[in-house]
Amino acid sequence: MAITRVTKKVLAVSAIAIAGLALTACSTNTTTAAAAGQGTVKVSGTGTSTVVPDAARVAFSIVVTASSSTQASTKAAAVEAAVLATLVKQGIPEADITTDTVAVGPVYDSTGRTQRITGYQARQSFTVLVRDVAKAGGLVSAVVATGGDDVQIDGTTLIVTDPTAAEAKARDRATTSARAKAEQYASSLDLTLGPVVSVTELSQSQPVLAGASAADAAVSPETKVLPGTQDVSVVVEISWEVSG
Repeated sequence: MAITRVTKKVLAVSAIAIAGLALTACSTNTTTAAAAGQGTVKVSGTGTSTVVPDAARVAFSIVVTASSSTQASTKAAAVEAAVLATLVKQGIPEADITTDTVAVGPVYDSTGRTQRITGYQARQSFTVLVRDVAKAGGLVSAVVATGGDDVQIDGTTLIVTDPTAAEAKARDRATTSARAKAEQYASSLDLTLGPVVSVTELSQSQPVLAGASAADAAVSPETKVLPGTQDVSVVVEISWEVSG
């Protein structure tokens, strides 16, 4: 009877060992299949599209100095009213005019050992959106003519109000660039390019803003603002399946 029990134990151990070998064989086959299967290639592509700015933001300030804060504020308000009336004549709606700063403060003379107040300065800063870039130069000239020495042009920024079309063109060029790279890698490595696995847009650059200086804006009775061209760029990262 004892011999019979030992035999059963041996048979049981043998069965477990055989099952383990079978599982090991299956695991080895799975790993081999994965190694010989499909992989991926990931590349990035950059596309650029050129666009002409169609609008401009004009920033200007009204700066007035007087012997008292009340006088400075009153004079600045009068200049503001005249300039705003000019903007209306130029066809600028109130919604496109933004007040950035309203400030009144003392002006100090620091040439001596101690500071002393020599007057008071009132400053009002505005930003105007000119939706037709061709009218930006005329608007700058009109504002300077109205405000005289109490107005300074802080800068003119050229913008693209709707870059959607330029972005779409740049995106097409970026994907074309990425595909060309992927096909080159596949050809060089004797691989077959399969379907796209993933697409990620890494970055999207808005047009570079160009500005005109305040000095240039005030020297001519009819200032010209030339829009030139700007670039919109898109960078994408795309993964393809590849097989050998």
